[in-house]
Amino acid sequence: MYFADLSEYSYNPREARPGLRNVGWLDKAHAFARGQLSDSVIDKLWQLSKVAVAQTRGFHVCEMCSHLSHSPLVIIHNSERLRVGSAEIRVFGADDSAYACPNLLWHYVVAHDYLPPEGFIQAVLSRKAS
Repeated sequence: MYFADLSEYSYNPREARPGLRNVGWLDKAHAFARGQLSDSVIDKLWQLSKVAVAQTRGFHVCEMCSHLSHSPLVIIHNSERLRVGSAEIRVFGADDSAYACPNLLWHYVVAHDYLPPEGFIQAVLSRKAS
């Protein structure tokens, strides 16, 4: 499922809220920004990945990983495991910004060097450690 970064969220109408913006809804048919994120951002994204919202019954696979075409993705960070691809995460910034992301986001950042928009990164960094 592809949505351009910072476009208005519309994937699940029951979850839509005014001002909620898409981040990280990638597919292989659309180019995306690439770069490296700091370990602190990656660690905070991991913590966010553990709080799933808008859970669905099915799952979405990473379209960039050809070897993962028919099964849910299990991601591992610091020996902790999560199954992803069937829910979303939310990130709220100090400036009242709000972002909706697939819970595949951590995988996209780590495995495919996806670089989210700067405002989103700042919202992640503004979160207190959990």
